[in-house]
Amino acid sequence: MASSLSYELQDGGVLLVVANKYQAELIVVGSTEADTRHLETVIASLTQKDIGHEQAQNQVAQLTREQNVLIKRSWNEIGKIRAAAKVEFYGDKTTQKEFHVGVKTHENVAETLTELAYVKSLTTTYATRLATRGIGETDATEITTCYSELQAKDAGQENAKRTQVALRNERDVLLKDLLDSKRKIRGSAAICFRGNPDILNEFKPLSRKSTTRKSDTTDTSSDTATETPSAG
Repeated sequence: MASSLSYELQDGGVLLVVANKYQAELIVVGSTEADTRHLETVIASLTQKDIGHEQAQNQVAQLTREQNVLIKRSWNEIGKIRAAAKVEFYGDKTTQKEFHVGVKTHENVAETLTELAYVKSLTTTYATRLATRGIGETDATEITTCYSELQAKDAGQENAKRTQVALRNERDVLLKDLLDSKRKIRGSAAICFRGNPDILNEFKPLSRKSTTRKSDTTDTSSDTATETPSAG
């Protein structure tokens, strides 16, 4: 993935190799093996968190698509029952109003669930009259099925959203840890190899080419600006 987070992980991986290479020298200025191992652990943990977050994000998107299919299916059945009521109760404005004939609807999850439950009760109350217009047990079953399936999809999506948010927050904490760890190691390298530009060059961050940041990934473009060790 071409993203700011991907860049930080790749940069961290390269730095890890260089830090291991010069570990003996870095220890002299206080950058221990534990610091290097911590960088390795953070990279691994952050990678897994990002994979989990992306999976949760994809699950939310998939459940949303499935919800939209169910919503369309629900309103198709509701519209069918309203059309039957409009004919069966022609001239009876009170009963037509009871069926919400001509009422503007908002086809979101909450209103769809509310209307499905309401229409279900009407199919029971007016079963005999609606049967004369072809509305029967099959339609009542379809209303019940749409309601239960949409309710389940909504619950699943809300759980996936909570997981997504939790993983994003955990990922962002690890990202900060990664940035801090890289700064400390590069800062130590600047002390250890002062006056040795060739080695300092190995500790420089990767070149940022054209990258596309994920919409909910923390922008770290300004964070790495001070990471380059100075030979001066």
